[in-house]
Amino acid sequence: MHLIMRLKSIFYECDNVGRELEFNFKINDKSTNISTNLICGNRNRYNKIIFDKFTILGEKINIPVFVNIIENDPVYSDLGTANSNVELTTGNIGKFSHTFSGFVQGLGRREKTKTARFDFVLEIELKTSIRYVSNVLPDGWLLVKFENGLIHPLPYSLKVDLYNKENGREYFEIMEGQLQRRKASVTLKENGSSYLIKKDNHTGSAELIFDRKKKKLKITGLGTFKTETSNINPIPNGVYDVELPYEPHPLGLLYLIDSKFSKTWFRIGHSGDRFLHVGRHSEGCVTVKDRISWTKIYKFLIHSRKDSKNIGTLKVE
Repeated sequence: MHLIMRLKSIFYECDNVGRELEFNFKINDKSTNISTNLICGNRNRYNKIIFDKFTILGEKINIPVFVNIIENDPVYSDLGTANSNVELTTGNIGKFSHTFSGFVQGLGRREKTKTARFDFVLEIELKTSIRYVSNVLPDGWLLVKFENGLIHPLPYSLKVDLYNKENGREYFEIMEGQLQRRKASVTLKENGSSYLIKKDNHTGSAELIFDRKKKKLKITGLGTFKTETSNINPIPNGVYDVELPYEPHPLGLLYLIDSKFSKTWFRIGHSGDRFLHVGRHSEGCVTVKDRISWTKIYKFLIHSRKDSKNIGTLKVE
């Protein structure tokens, strides 16, 4: 999630202890100083960001806000504080108003019996930090680094939750596939832009039907395609989940001339080595022989979602 706090206004009421004021906001490890001339009975308006942080998706957010208040005086500077807690759940996407107050006790000879009150209005904006792997050239796979230093590719359209940006890298938690809940990071591009995009056209569950006798694969909403499977080790009849891609398959290199996405294979079921892929031959997989159609099939399936681990189902009959 992406949490932004903006100072919207400060209202000065009760006793007048002076107008040369300084407000130091401390929120976690961030400090913001605002010096202003504010007359008692008036309100100053702002639109200043005082906190901006990505956070890991969770049920609750609780952030303490502390303000040191100083009325600057060459002899006696009057001091005060204000504090509050911002409490949200990460389901509360949107903008919210948060109001709290602080007091300054006069210290000078003329002000020592006076107490000033300051009302602070914050705007809390909670935005989704969900991102998706972009269609990285040349084949749709993005190399990222896990916390243990391991480099691994992620497929185009995979959902992640961005939680930090630092030193030219973006840090995120993987939300889908076999690597779900793993944390990783990726560098920004040379121009400073991101490999992660804010929107993706995820669709519903893909429905595939494979007719072994006719050697035809029907993809609902897309078409019917010539296929092949092994006569020695045919895929049994039944209904199988089709998983999100995990890593590029090296045998797909043979068909790069037909499709730049030929290395992306979709595993059938949750174990074993049966895949839906492009090619000429099969050792038990569902092999799409209509090779020039693989790019179209890939683009349809890569955006399909049954759930966080599968793009759809395959019925073999």
